[in-house]
Amino acid sequence: MRFDFTILLATMLILVCTKTGIPYQNYGADIYESDRSFKVVGYLTIPSVGNGREYMDNFDFSIITYLNLAFLNPNADGDLVGFNNFDLEYAVKKANEQDVKVFISLAGGLIPESTKRYWKKHLQPNNRTAFVRKITEFVVDNKLDGVDVDIEHTVFSVIGDLYEPFVLELREALHSYGKGITAALSATWLNQAVTDKAIEAFDFINVMAYDITGIWNLNNPGPHSPYWFVNDAYSFWTATKGVSKDKLVIGMPFYGWDFARNKSWRYSEIVSMDPNNAYTDNVEQIYYNGIPTIIKKVGFAKRSFSGVMFWQLLHDTTDELSLLTAVDQTIKLTDCEGTLFWRDEDSDGLGNPAIPIVSCDPPEGYVENRNDQDDKVFNEIEILGNTVELSTIFE
Repeated sequence: MRFDFTILLATMLILVCTKTGIPYQNYGADIYESDRSFKVVGYLTIPSVGNGREYMDNFDFSIITYLNLAFLNPNADGDLVGFNNFDLEYAVKKANEQDVKVFISLAGGLIPESTKRYWKKHLQPNNRTAFVRKITEFVVDNKLDGVDVDIEHTVFSVIGDLYEPFVLELREALHSYGKGITAALSATWLNQAVTDKAIEAFDFINVMAYDITGIWNLNNPGPHSPYWFVNDAYSFWTATKGVSKDKLVIGMPFYGWDFARNKSWRYSEIVSMDPNNAYTDNVEQIYYNGIPTIIKKVGFAKRSFSGVMFWQLLHDTTDELSLLTAVDQTIKLTDCEGTLFWRDEDSDGLGNPAIPIVSCDPPEGYVENRNDQDDKVFNEIEILGNTVELSTIFE
């Protein structure tokens, strides 16, 4: 009788995988193509935009390259939930028309205890492959481009060492369909569950360079995302963790923490008080990032990272004071770091603080100051929503 070494090898693989608690799963070949472009990643909380059609119709997708829809989580059966009546098909179509990739973002910063238990259940070795299949099928069936794993400390405390095998298998499954996998991770420290192998599994990492303090720490008021923190994040990820800058996207906040009122504010709300608030990083005890700091961070990113990310789109204005507009204008500059100029609408040599532009030289009709107090009436700033509380800043 001839001995069949193929059967022996297959049997050994199954036994090894079973011994390590990892169910054997043979995914297809890795056909994912790396994205070497400069990335502009915008998160969007899907429960906040209804079915999303009106928002998608009015948003200028040419400014971003990735749209991360946040957040989805498993239910008791391992199905992804959280979209409610959001029209995912329409959103993907509108984004793809302008070559924007659409990812779903999993987990998030604040999730209920029941959802944490579901994460722990579905990441168990005997359940993980079925859960990975469901995630991958969701991505493929909805013509999405990938998954952003935004598991943070509230979930790490529950899942622990289940994190690494999950992201490794999810990468293998997604890459077999040409889909991407990214992560949102802290700027200067990592949970021990985020191993080197797990980090290597991600196509790129959205570094959350914000929230070094906040209203959970009222005894430590001050900037939660200063410019120097970007440099610290770069040093941690490149020098300490040994990750190439080609895999790093630096995150910036479009919101602020108010230590006096114990609440958070959207950037749009902060500048609605006074357009000049767009050019500083704090008003009283509200700390945020104004346009000049955002410009500096984008300049740093162009030199030392592979892109920029922001939380989140709904916190921005929709007029000339938009942080996203400043990001876009700065990225497009090739001959300088970027300087702010202001529109002089009555030709008196004084600019309107509500109408800035980032440029190397002042365009026609723009000047180097923003001291005009009678340049027509300041453009009305469209405010998206009311005051944002801590429980909703992560939505």
